Amino acid sequence: MAIIAQFIVNGIIAGSTYALVAIGLTMIFGILGFINFSHGELVMLGAYFTFAFMAFGINLPLAALLSIILVAIVAVIIDIAVYKPLRKKEVDSLSLLIASIGVSIILQSLAQLYWGHDIKVFNLPAATPIEIFGANITPIQIIMIIISAASMVLLFAFLNMTRIGTALRATSDNRDMAQIVGIDNDRVIMVLWVIGAAFAAIGGILIGINTNLQIGMGLMILLKALTAIIMGGVGNIRGALIGGIVIGLAENLALIELTPQYRDMVAFTLMILLLLFKPEGIFGKKERIG
Repeated sequence: MAIIAQFIVNGIIAGSTYALVAIGLTMIFGILGFINFSHGELVMLGAYFTFAFMAFGINLPLAALLSIILVAIVAVIIDIAVYKPLRKKEVDSLSLLIASIGVSIILQSLAQLYWGHDIKVFNLPAATPIEIFGANITPIQIIMIIISAASMVLLFAFLNMTRIGTALRATSDNRDMAQIVGIDNDRVIMVLWVIGAAFAAIGGILIGINTNLQIGMGLMILLKALTAIIMGGVGNIRGALIGGIVIGLAENLALIELTPQYRDMVAFTLMILLLLFKPEGIFGKKERIG
C-alpha cells in the first residue's frame, strides 16, 4: 500500500503541473481558436528565467515572481508581433498553428544559444521528506501542490468575480458579439496572454523544482497538456484541470507494472483512445471559459 500511496502523491504533483499548463493552453484556444504550439516554450522560459535570476543571488520566491512577469511580457510581445497581425489578415487556425510552431523553434533556439544543451538544476537545499500515509513528500512538494491549487482557485475567482473576467468569458462565448456590446477585444486578448503565460511559467518553475531543466522540456509538457485538454474537452478549463490530474495519476500508477521509461507512453495511449472513442472529451462539448 505504501508504494501505491507514493505513486498517488507523485501523480498529484505531476498532474497539478500538467493542469496549470493545460489551463493556459485551453484558455487561448477558447478565445483565439488555435492551439498555441509555442506554449511549451513559455513553460521552459519560466523555469530558465527563474534559474537565471537565482544565479544572480535572488531568492526563489522573488526569482519565480520576476520570471512569471517576464514570461507574460514575452507572450504579449509575441502576440503583438506575430499573432495579432495574422488575426487582422483573418488567417485560418492552421496558419496560426504553423506560426506558433515557428515561434516555438525560435524561442527554443534562442534559449539554447544562451543557456546551452546541459541539463540544469535549481540550487536548493536538500529537504527531509515527510511521511504521509506511507508516502514520502518533501516540504517543497507540499508547497508546489498548494501553489497549484491556489493558482487555480484565484483564476476561477478572477473569471467569475471581476469585470475583465466576465469580459473574458463573454469573448470566449462569442467574440464578435462581445465586441458589439462594447468589450475591448484587444484588451481582453492581452489579459488572456498574460494569464496563459503566467500559468505556463508557474508550471515550468514547479516542474524545474521537482525534476530538472532542459531546453526541450516544454515539448513533452505541451503534449501532455494537449492530452489533458482533449480528455477534458477542448476549451473547457475545468476539464483541463481534471484531465491534467488524471494523466498525472495514470502515468504514475502505471509504474506499478511498468518501468519509468514507459511513463510517457501511458499519457499518449490515453490521448489516442480518447480521440478514437470520445474525441469531444469527458465533458462532451466545448464550453466557454469559466
